[in-house]
Amino acid sequence: MTTTDGTCNSSSSSSSSSNSNEVSPSTAAAAELVAAVAAAAAAATTAAAETPSDSSSPTPSSNSSSNNSSNTTTTTTTTTNSSSNSSSSSNSSSSSSNSSSSSRLLFFPLQQLLLQQIQQQHRYIPLIRQLPPTSCCCSAAVPAVIVDLYTINKQQLIYMQQQIKLKVIRSSNINAFALWFDVSFPGRPPPAAADAAAAAADSDDAGNDKVDSAAAAAAAAAAAAAADAAIFRGPPPPPPSPVAAARFAAAEAAAAAEAAAEAAAAAAAAAATDAGAAAATAATTAAATAATAAAAESNTKSRLVTIEEAAAAAAAEAAAAAAAAGTAAPISLPLPRSHQAVMLDTSPFAAPTHWQQQLLLLQQQLYAPQGLELTVELQLKQDNINPRCFHVSAHVLDAVMTQQEQQQQQQQQEQGEEQQQQQQEQQQGEEEQQQEQQQQS
Repeated sequence: MTTTDGTCNSSSSSSSSSNSNEVSPSTAAAAELVAAVAAAAAAATTAAAETPSDSSSPTPSSNSSSNNSSNTTTTTTTTTNSSSNSSSSSNSSSSSSNSSSSSRLLFFPLQQLLLQQIQQQHRYIPLIRQLPPTSCCCSAAVPAVIVDLYTINKQQLIYMQQQIKLKVIRSSNINAFALWFDVSFPGRPPPAAADAAAAAADSDDAGNDKVDSAAAAAAAAAAAAAADAAIFRGPPPPPPSPVAAARFAAAEAAAAAEAAAEAAAAAAAAAATDAGAAAATAATTAAATAATAAAAESNTKSRLVTIEEAAAAAAAEAAAAAAAAGTAAPISLPLPRSHQAVMLDTSPFAAPTHWQQQLLLLQQQLYAPQGLELTVELQLKQDNINPRCFHVSAHVLDAVMTQQEQQQQQQQQEQGEEQQQQQQEQQQGEEEQQQEQQQQS
């Protein structure tokens, strides 16, 4: 087993450890974490492109702490470059980088950096890269580790191990596994975009029925790319756990009860007023209103602000600034409301953030033909010194071809041999004809 600190032990499959996305044990009542692994092959353009400049960075903290958070997914993809069906495993990189998601990888320099890291015993300086979506073209993402931080205890976070099956759907050379986290916060599903799409369709003029051929081709290409990406993006996050759903329902019930109590108090105050005590009631109401406003202001300063309140305050500030500058107020983007489910995606298919995929680079490239089923073991081990850090390793335990794929490959090989033999016979016939023509001349 070869680790990032340079120590070596004999083992049937090489392995590695690294600093991964950090998860604080103190968030055990905050979010639900899911890890997933997938194999993905680098496209030919990826292997010939530039390498991002950042090669190391401190491991980030992933303190996803919230009263309504629930799910988190870690997905792993593999990219490729070699010919070997033997057992292999991956060396790693961290998950924090600001490089663009469009940046492409050249795996040979990465392997050189990895070797240099091992030789210099830089245990806590992992390789950092943003994996482009074009590298995910070998196997679909598969959930590997699912952790409900509402119910998990600190002891269970010390060590996590899971075996997963990855089926190669495109023949590729695997360079690495990639690991990422998807964090989901429980709540109601966001409103569907069907109403907005219908409104946009109704607003189109009848004269816009003609579709430009270039636009249609671009739309078809985008649809094909989206369908292709859907294969490798991985499954959607699981629904909230019963504990998360119960806590969310309790929070909604408490908010509804508070609103109902306020409405009842207002109705009772309105019913208590009569015409004979109008002046006294008005004075009392004014004093109570002032006291209530002062108390509300004091409470507002001492409590957390909701998403709606923060968005409204930001919009008001932007409108005031625009009015002072004499410009039009900016259009506020729709934000998810506090009762809606929210998904934080850190996969290669999401916009780049300070959370990035962890690239588990293979020390030896692995050729993966179509139909190959890889058995991969993912291990997450908590660091002894820093409990907010995990060492991650991926081991390729087995690689098996299905019988159907073996038959197809054998048929393709036989067809290729027949075609090659026919070409050789055709070349021999042409050479004989040329010799006869030369003799006749």
